[in-house]
Amino acid sequence: MATYSRENLLNTGSDPSTAESLCRYLLASPGLLVPPAYLVWEFKSAPAELRELCSLNGGDEDWLVVTAQRSDDPWYPSWIENLGVCALDEYVLDNAVIYVGSHA
Repeated sequence: MATYSRENLLNTGSDPSTAESLCRYLLASPGLLVPPAYLVWEFKSAPAELRELCSLNGGDEDWLVVTAQRSDDPWYPSWIENLGVCALDEYVLDNAVIYVGSHA
């Protein structure tokens, strides 16, 4: 699994602040009684801000998961790795973690 920190993303010229704001909003889940633990999208259906930030595999991305749990967290959802993936990338933002699975 490749892990990209906020600093890594800034060094590549990406600005994660818009994606962080969106993740904060999504994980707060306005209108829901219980905030979601995970938000899962087919990559092409994910919010544009997340696709733009996390598109480092040349268009081979298949799905995207937003959560607050890192892979080194004891409660990390190992099912993420079983969604069907050749490459798994982890993007660690200030308030969320984004996982992206790619087929190449």
